[in-house]
Amino acid sequence: MRRDNLPRAIALAFALAALPLTAVPLAAQTAETQAAGWVLAAEEFRLDGVPPAYASMATILPRLMISRLSASGSRLVLPDEKVARELLSLSAKRTKLVDERASLVLERDRLLLSSSPATSRAGARWATDRKIRAKEREIERVAEEMEKARRRGSELEEEIVAVTLWKDGRELYKGDPKRARGEDLRAQGVSALITGSVRDLAGYMYVSATLETGLPNYPPVTVSEAASYDQADSLVQSVLERLLPSIRNAENVALRIDVSPADATVYVDGRKVLDLAEATLVSRGRHSISATAPGYAEEQREADFSAAKEYRVSIELSREETIALTIEAERLQGDLFARAQYVGGTPVTAEFPIIPTLAEIATAAGTTYFIVDPALEGVSDGARLVVPQPKRNVKERIERQRRVLYWSLGALYVSLPATMILRGISQNMYNAYADGRLEQTAANAERVNQMNQAYDIASYVSIGLGINVFIQIARYLWAANQVTPKRAEPAWPDEE
Repeated sequence: MRRDNLPRAIALAFALAALPLTAVPLAAQTAETQAAGWVLAAEEFRLDGVPPAYASMATILPRLMISRLSASGSRLVLPDEKVARELLSLSAKRTKLVDERASLVLERDRLLLSSSPATSRAGARWATDRKIRAKEREIERVAEEMEKARRRGSELEEEIVAVTLWKDGRELYKGDPKRARGEDLRAQGVSALITGSVRDLAGYMYVSATLETGLPNYPPVTVSEAASYDQADSLVQSVLERLLPSIRNAENVALRIDVSPADATVYVDGRKVLDLAEATLVSRGRHSISATAPGYAEEQREADFSAAKEYRVSIELSREETIALTIEAERLQGDLFARAQYVGGTPVTAEFPIIPTLAEIATAAGTTYFIVDPALEGVSDGARLVVPQPKRNVKERIERQRRVLYWSLGALYVSLPATMILRGISQNMYNAYADGRLEQTAANAERVNQMNQAYDIASYVSIGLGINVFIQIARYLWAANQVTPKRAEPAWPDEE
């Protein structure tokens, strides 16, 4: 090489060395991706004008999304995505080889400035030239593999793979800003990443979430939603509903649901269907459908909606087997609620299912929770059940007992330092008197005895206060136990 070309060669070498490197071998990365399936991750969201009190939304929102996506199911991987991922890996391999070749070229050029003998320099240059030619052949082979991958795309078939979470969803993704997004995702074994931002709009949060794969033929998909800060859960649900089709890469399937009775409430994958007159759109795959209505047994089913673009689902609820019972409060009459619905003022006769049911009676003195168990002995159709009620207001009793417990703990904590101080003083005085450092007179002996008596009294006080704390804990637990639902007992003839 001519000396006037040396600066140009060195500059070229440094330029090639600046290209991003891959930290994971191609074979190892491919095996990891195949074993993990289609790996999904989320990174911390960016904040724009969000009040400091809600700064935690930067991590709360992506963590909520990841937790909801733990059951996202599968993804349809098309041939062009397979080719794009293979080309990304081969491109990373080629970049690494180009960087290694650039280092060899720089090493060879440095030999020109070496003070070594001409013969040794010639031998070193010859060895380096061999390595450079070997790298060039490897680069050519990778280029051939890339061309084969492009031609092989038409021969590949689509495939359904499992969607898994990066590091089991325990961590948020942190990218390397020095690498391109696609290369960074590939290096960390991530197939797609959820990024986002949170912007404050007059007290509301405006959230934009983007799904990006880093692949050139798969542009990012962005959805946006606005809600108040205390509605983060529903906002996340809304955003994910719009991102799921892109995550699963499957066409939407229309579900037309017919349900009887007509006033039944229908849920698809745990989400309420607001308008049964319109088709419900879901992504292709397995989904759960449930329906419930007052007086009817709940029905739930799960099916695979992959074979067609539209399905008609018919659900006919069965009448719930019930038993007529009269509920009466033992002491104070109040309003009866069962299964989150108002029944009436006690005593009241109502229909209950033949399974144990949690109910409550609200009175001026508080709320009493109880269990209606039709399997209990003596309970039959038309039976009268009496709900046991505490004689005192449970809420006030628990609050009062809590205050007593805190005051008892405070008194014990105050007594302990005084007891420890008196113990130290009395022990020191006794040791000084016994060793002769304190004159052994009757007056000093009396002082030692008085100090020991003071320590004994303080000890008894601390012990008594400690015992009192345990008693107050037991009383507090007893008071708290009164809110545990009791079984409503049948009223026997001698009680009527």
